Amino acid sequence: MLTGPATISFIAIKTAEVGLTHLLLNIITAFILVGILFIAFAYMVDKINPNLIDITSRVLGLFLTAVAIEMMANGIGGLIKSMA
Repeated sequence: MLTGPATISFIAIKTAEVGLTHLLLNIITAFILVGILFIAFAYMVDKINPNLIDITSRVLGLFLTAVAIEMMANGIGGLIKSMA
């Protein structure tokens, strides 16, 4: 759930560039670090004010929406330039 099509494409390209062994070592390290962070936050979430969690999720949602709109605008702009 943490990866999407862009991440999978990036991994495929990097495998060709740096080699499978080096890439697998980095991916395993990243998964271990993410797992540690998830476990740490699972213990801390009970101690955090629910209002703070709600505000943070709303701000991050707005940020994600802004990034999505920017990506759509860039795509439409590129499409218009290719038609001209």
